[in-house]
Amino acid sequence: MPDIVIAGTGQPELLPIIDDFNNRCIDKGDCYNLLGFIDDNEANQDREVLGFKVLGPFDWIIEKKVSVINAIARTCHIRLQSTQRLQSLNATFINLVHPSVSLSYIAHIGTGNIISSGCVINPGVSIGSHNMLLTGVVLGHGVDVGSCSFFGHNVVCNGDVVVGDQAFLGSACQVLPEVNVSKYSKLAPGSVVMSNTLEGFQYVGNPARRLTIQ
Repeated sequence: MPDIVIAGTGQPELLPIIDDFNNRCIDKGDCYNLLGFIDDNEANQDREVLGFKVLGPFDWIIEKKVSVINAIARTCHIRLQSTQRLQSLNATFINLVHPSVSLSYIAHIGTGNIISSGCVINPGVSIGSHNMLLTGVVLGHGVDVGSCSFFGHNVVCNGDVVVGDQAFLGSACQVLPEVNVSKYSKLAPGSVVMSNTLEGFQYVGNPARRLTIQ
């Protein structure tokens, strides 16, 4: 039973994913043993999340045989920074995938990703590393996702969409086929993106329009 810790305390939704995974384990030796949380924010050191304590800052993992799930996602840039901090401590990352996920056997997934319940990952999808997909995300055939991007609840990326690094896709937004969501793009919840986005800009509405402020 591998020991795991969660980096950051802001995503208690991960605990049911772990519970559901463990409840469906055929071999109990493959189940996760959650030890608690780690957090570099001093204000969180005395926190307890659904019965699990903060064990210490990130460097608590040094010389310990634990795997890490990075739950920090306040912004994509902060997620990248926290990932790099953990990498500097030689952290071992795992993919946390809810057992209800429809995952094509010919999809490719990197490491350190979180894929929540009800997601659909279709054939030919490629997902980089350290992305977070919340409940109900659908990635159509051939979708290519970079790293450290965030997908809110019920995001739909249609076939052959490309999503760059550190892109933020708000809940229930839709991206039409073959559209390129450039790195650092921010899509507001409910946006319908019909054409390629420009790097670093925010988009809102149906059809999505670019805001003038980056």
